[in-house]
Amino acid sequence: MINTSGQDNNKAVPAEIDRWNWGAFLLSWIWGIGNNTFIALLTFVPVVGFIMPFVLGAKGNAWAWRNKEWESIEHFKAVQRKWVLWAGIAYLFFIASTIGIFIIANFDLIKEQGQWQTSSPISEEKTTGKQIDINQPNTAETTAPAQKTAPDTAVPDTAAASAPASKSDNSATQTETGAHPTEVRAGVRIPKGDPDNFWENFEWDELSAEEKKLWVILGWNGRNWGSDTETPASEGTSWDNLSKQQQNALTSLGYDKKIWNKED
Repeated sequence: MINTSGQDNNKAVPAEIDRWNWGAFLLSWIWGIGNNTFIALLTFVPVVGFIMPFVLGAKGNAWAWRNKEWESIEHFKAVQRKWVLWAGIAYLFFIASTIGIFIIANFDLIKEQGQWQTSSPISEEKTTGKQIDINQPNTAETTAPAQKTAPDTAVPDTAAASAPASKSDNSATQTETGAHPTEVRAGVRIPKGDPDNFWENFEWDELSAEEKKLWVILGWNGRNWGSDTETPASEGTSWDNLSKQQQNALTSLGYDKKIWNKED
């Protein structure tokens, strides 16, 4: 068969190459420049650019055969197969890069907000080297309930013994500092007054295990506890926008919707 490549546009295109071209479809104008088919630059024209990849896919072989001289049909096919290969590599690289950037960007965002601690049942406390399992049932006694029986060990011999005894009953609902009256439920102290004023007086290591679990749900840990600059996202979130788990944790710590939103 006579080689008619690179000749008059009226010359017939061999039937075996007059078919769909994936390289032209996927790489459009890049393929067009490489195959002397500059009509592919219409890809940059608005509206027309949307349909040009499909036109190139259907007519690309015919245009490339007529616009450039080829050694043979086999040579033409071999070159077009390479274009398809490079198109596949380019698209795979683009997809992999997009996924990688998406993962990295979202991981940094989650880490910055401290939300990675709510997605795992185990929270590593970097400052102490200890771990807290927020799903583990409470098996330890807290220090506050243990002090309930402390006043009962000393019974005055004076006639006014009944008065101190009454005082000891009231002290069962107070913390070890005696500054803020509380109730103790399941190892968690419930402040009677302003919970913000109550909890800010404690260091992280002074919290009970159950209290730490609740604060971890809210994004706090031994590293950012007490910090004014490094606070979790929950601090700036209104009550209604918190998760149900976070709302339950706040309720257990003595907060309600009005207190959390600082409503008058």
